[in-house]
This record gives sequence, structure tokens and C-alpha cells, in this order.
Amino acid sequence: MKNLWMVVVALACCTLAQAQKPDFNGTWKLLISKSFMGSDHNMPNYEYTKIITAKGNIFSVTDIQIHPSIVNIALPDSKTTSELRLDGTEQDEQMASAFPGMPPVKTKVSGEWQGGTIFVQQRGQMFGGAMTLHQRYFLSEDGQQLIELIERHSIAGDKEQRLVFERGGGGL
Repeated sequence: MKNLWMVVVALACCTLAQAQKPDFNGTWKLLISKSFMGSDHNMPNYEYTKIITAKGNIFSVTDIQIHPSIVNIALPDSKTTSELRLDGTEQDEQMASAFPGMPPVKTKVSGEWQGGTIFVQQRGQMFGGAMTLHQRYFLSEDGQQLIELIERHSIAGDKEQRLVFERGGGGL
């Protein structure tokens, strides 16, 4: 009977833990030294900040990049905001273009809670071919780091990144 009681308590704790979603709200600054940027090689003065507001099933992310570059080509500073419903429904979104002067990429995006993580998937056309993007957001055990796993497949190649952000930071 004692073992049965321990199982019931363990299941109740697991259920409670799943019901309580992590707090992603706040300003997050990229820790380049702890991140795997993949094929991106940014300038030494590169800064990346995320401002996240999660309320109910609405997940809003503002990405702020200072001194970004692609293949050692300096790009203008940028600030983009996207808002997503975390109920699995697909919605239209425009993804910023990789280079100035190029049109934005029209995509279909959906997001959902998967346990204590947020899973986002996007699909669209890029450079004349199909593009898919998967992002997974979760917090470190102490809640002080935001980890974003990114997997992108397109005609331009495949890319994987692991970005680690720290609570706090500035903006543009």
C-alpha cells in the first residue's frame, strides 16, 4: 500500500509540473560563447536580444540584432516581432528576407506546447524551393537561460543551431 501511495504522489507531482508552464517572459541576451551558431560567423560586436511575452496561448517574440552579418557581409541592424497562437493552428506569416532588397518570405507557421517546451514549425518557399524551419524553446533548470534549438532545411542548405540566451539584456 505504501508503494501505491508513492506512485500516486509521483503521478500527481508529474501532472502538476506539466500543468505549470515555464515563464518565458522577459528580455533575453544571446551568450555567443555558449551557443552553437552553425554556419553563421558573426562580427565580434554582434548582439542578439529576444523580448518574449507569453500570455495564455499567445507567444510574442521580438528579435533585435545589432551588427548582424551573413558570410562576412555586414547587414543593417534589425528588429522584428512575431506573434503566434500556441494551439497548433497554422497561420500566415512573413519572414524577413536574408538580405536587404529581397522580398520577405511568405510562410505558414504553427506552434504548440509540448510539455515544458514550445515547438514552432514554419514552411514556405525560399530561393525558388521549399523551406522548413523547426524551433524549440525551453528554459534551463534554474529558469535563467533560454535555449532555442533551430533546424532549417532549404534549397540553400541545411542548418542547425543551439542558441543560449541569458535573462536580462538590452535592446535596439
